[in-house]
Amino acid sequence: MATALFYTTAKRHNSTLVPTGGTSIDVQLKGGSDLLDPVLTLNMSGTPAYTMFSYAGRYYFITGVKSVRNDLWEVSGHFDALATYKTYIQAMSPYVTYYTHNNTQIADKRLAVKATQSTSRNSGSFGYLGKNYCYILTVIGDDGTAAFALPESAIRSLYAQDYRTVFDTSLNQIPLVTGASVEDVLIDLVRWWKDFLQSASGAFNYAGTISENIRSCHILPVQTGAIGGTPNQPVKLGAIDTLIRGYLIVDRTFTDTATVAIPWQASDWRRLAPYHEIYLYIPALGLISLSPSDLIGETSLTVKCSMDVLSGDTIFEVATSTKTVYYANTNLATQFALGASQVSGTAAANAILAGAGALMGSPLTAAAGVLGLANEIQPNPMCIGANSGGAILGVNSDTVYCISVFHDTTVTPSSVSAEKGTPYNGVLALSGVSGYVQTVGASVSGSMTDTERQEINRLMDGGIYIE
Repeated sequence: MATALFYTTAKRHNSTLVPTGGTSIDVQLKGGSDLLDPVLTLNMSGTPAYTMFSYAGRYYFITGVKSVRNDLWEVSGHFDALATYKTYIQAMSPYVTYYTHNNTQIADKRLAVKATQSTSRNSGSFGYLGKNYCYILTVIGDDGTAAFALPESAIRSLYAQDYRTVFDTSLNQIPLVTGASVEDVLIDLVRWWKDFLQSASGAFNYAGTISENIRSCHILPVQTGAIGGTPNQPVKLGAIDTLIRGYLIVDRTFTDTATVAIPWQASDWRRLAPYHEIYLYIPALGLISLSPSDLIGETSLTVKCSMDVLSGDTIFEVATSTKTVYYANTNLATQFALGASQVSGTAAANAILAGAGALMGSPLTAAAGVLGLANEIQPNPMCIGANSGGAILGVNSDTVYCISVFHDTTVTPSSVSAEKGTPYNGVLALSGVSGYVQTVGASVSGSMTDTERQEINRLMDGGIYIE
């Protein structure tokens, strides 16, 4: 006569839970029984209401209870390999695909993705870019070519001026041609032309037309003072002081930055695609898409603008605290129209030759000839500029936006951890591990039959609970 412990333990079939307590009952092993699927006979008044038993060093699930005769029962069992060999299982270091742990890095592809999306947006502003605009005027002055940063009012004052006043003022300071003979007239004419070229109006004409003195003019979406340079410097066209003052540009590079927080809508692996989409809107460039995988672990983006103020060529660099994630170039200059407004040097020379004949004769005729010559070479400025603005000036170009579009999983990833684990995908020592564990290619070793070994391997690859 042998004894067995009978239990009423409630456990899962794929669990290592070892039953405790139990009721000791005398039993006999029915002849011909397999120790992995034994049949025990026992005397008991009433119906046996047990779920498990242990016998001969193994744990068994009760698979059937049969009444032989009054108070004699046959109880059938099937071996519980996980409870019997729990020690061997916990000594393993198998390749584990899922187990119960706090996973925030590996995407769980088992979870479905919702079709609905939620959008979040953060903004950041440049210090100067896009907050106002200025005009960059490049001119030929008496000291060479120079560039100035000017407000719109200065530009309008520049082309609103009548430069004939300057011409007339300087012309009146040149002695008239008064010779009576041909020789005297020619000598006086050469002297008059020399004096004219040395005058403000003559220098203005000699340097070229107004449009030639103004080499370029464009608008930049940056306020005048932010461009930098030496303030309150005179703007000259040739030898003419326009009475306009501006910032003389000495450093043609302008830089500015804007920082914007990334509006993450999850704190784990759902920051990856396809769960997150990250966009950055830079008014000067448009809407750009950034890879979420490049931004994992980052909290903000810094947009750096580097601009050549003389051409408007601009580089935008988008960077995190550790790397550059986007790089692009564009041009932020809006060209400002310039109008031609002066006679050419050839026309002036022709006018002088034509006037030479008129200068010979009476003093009245000479005076009329000089007046005609002056009229021929007198500047007649037109409008230097009449357009304004540019597309970028009307789109709040000082503000950048970071936008996230989020498609969440149908359930919270951590909610399945206890029941089905979360991804691991690596070799793991099972000592000290509890909860769900699923392996690939498990191979337990220990003192057991091969049937039991294969049963353990099969159960572990399907997922077990270490309890």
